Amino acid sequence: MTRLPLVGISRTTHRVGRARLLPIGRARLLPSLSFGSAGASPSQRDAHRRKNFAQAIRCPLRLLLVAACALAPATAAAQRPAPAATIPPDGTEAFRFLLSHAGITPLTEREATDRFQSRNFGDTIVIFLGHENVRVNGWLRPSDLAAHAVGHGGAVLIAADTRFDLGRDFPSVDTETAQVSGTRVGNLNPQVCYAGNEQCPFAVPVTPRWPNPGPEWALFAGLKRVATNVPSYLSVPNRSGPLHSTLARLPAGSRELPLGDFAAAVDVDLNPLAVGGAGTGAKPYRCLVVADPSVFINQMLIAAVPGEPPTDNLVFASRVVAFLSERPEGPPRTRCLFVQNGQVVGSFDDLQTMLRPQLPPLPLPNLDKMQEKLVDVGDQLADRFQERGGPSRLLMGDDPDRQRRILRTLMLGLCVVAAVWAVAFAGRRVWGARQPVAALAPPPGGRPAASPGDPPAPGVFDRRQRELLRRNNLAEPVRAAVRELFAAAAAPPDAGPKLPPVEVSPAVARPDTLRQALGDLWKLGFARPRVVTVPQWEALEPLFRRVQQAHAAGKWRFVRDSSGNGSAV
Repeated sequence: MTRLPLVGISRTTHRVGRARLLPIGRARLLPSLSFGSAGASPSQRDAHRRKNFAQAIRCPLRLLLVAACALAPATAAAQRPAPAATIPPDGTEAFRFLLSHAGITPLTEREATDRFQSRNFGDTIVIFLGHENVRVNGWLRPSDLAAHAVGHGGAVLIAADTRFDLGRDFPSVDTETAQVSGTRVGNLNPQVCYAGNEQCPFAVPVTPRWPNPGPEWALFAGLKRVATNVPSYLSVPNRSGPLHSTLARLPAGSRELPLGDFAAAVDVDLNPLAVGGAGTGAKPYRCLVVADPSVFINQMLIAAVPGEPPTDNLVFASRVVAFLSERPEGPPRTRCLFVQNGQVVGSFDDLQTMLRPQLPPLPLPNLDKMQEKLVDVGDQLADRFQERGGPSRLLMGDDPDRQRRILRTLMLGLCVVAAVWAVAFAGRRVWGARQPVAALAPPPGGRPAASPGDPPAPGVFDRRQRELLRRNNLAEPVRAAVRELFAAAAAPPDAGPKLPPVEVSPAVARPDTLRQALGDLWKLGFARPRVVTVPQWEALEPLFRRVQQAHAAGKWRFVRDSSGNGSAV
């Protein structure tokens, strides 16, 4: 793609989303486009701007865009010097502005998938700019979605200069060879190229051969300066259905890139630049396929090269929007799925945001210097407020009778609060006096003695148990219970932290599980002490009970040697 740089854009020749690079020496770059000409005097720039402005009146939307590009930076500069707005040259902000201006709102991938499944495309426009190597919502091919939109009364715009198959999906296209070829084309005749650039040939409108042509023929009618940018061409041998009308072709003498004496010539009559069609009746579809997405990018829509008339791309783009949104019967289409180089675009008003003047920041006062003055003013206001009796008048007013009533009410409220507090205090003392006396001191070394008929008072062991629960550590009682279990099972003394040999009854269905449980419990009782929380014990207690019941049922026992002691490990 030949880049036509805007102000603030570096002179490079790459294209976003593509791997193709064009060397600068091969593609002659054109001068600055958007906000005047770099290197020209102010008077020359003003004269050139007035000339372009007069030519732009042919299209009201061109007038709107040119005014926005020309006046927005000046307005911002009148308030405060600020950097000029920068429009990306390979973006589609200007084209999407036309969609937004027509009342068309973006469609999400999920909504497009729902329309595909329900076959409801009456109010839907599907636009694909760029390559086909994309899946809508992860699985839906662009050509499938476009074919369903055309087949169910929707509108479709496909603009691509890479290979894009059409015949396998579009209805009434009988051959599978219908496609965008993907071969790039140029022209050595500077008279048929924008600014004499051999890689930017103009589209040549085709005149219809029969009376009363369809609405698609009005797209290129009278437009001789629709500039392309490294275009491709279409291969549609059997032009029928939505691709029945050849609307534009490349200029004569076009050849495949790179241009030279041995470059292959392109049959411009057999390989058109744009085809389309419009349906009538129950399914009034609209379809347009162009072999170059660059006709809709910013640098081609708002190009303004000194000494060169403006392009007709903006007029053509506005006609395309009207063509896609119009329905012969019923309201216009207002929803659009816009896919650019594999990315679903969810906003159509980016151009207005980019050209909106930035207001200067409000100046902030120096609070350090104003601190003393603010304190002095505050002290003076507080003194005046107190001298004039402000607090008392604010609470009780200026009327003496009203002041007495308010004072009486305040005193009555204080008396009521004091009485309530006194009653509560007295009741608490009386209730405490009626409580039973503290239990007698426990005898040394035992639990506290209880009087006949009284519930047993908590002793040392109960207090210790409550303390363990409060700390969420049951290691001591769990360790004691586990040792009691193994002592009852005649565990060998001084066995150490490792479980002694255990004999499991053949009646046990899963002996390995039982041995694993015995090993875990043995570690709790005889290995190094560790914290055992209440939730952990709640999970271990059923295991402990099952091991205890299995021993009582004779399902396991420790292996003992001939002397009667447990065998050593």
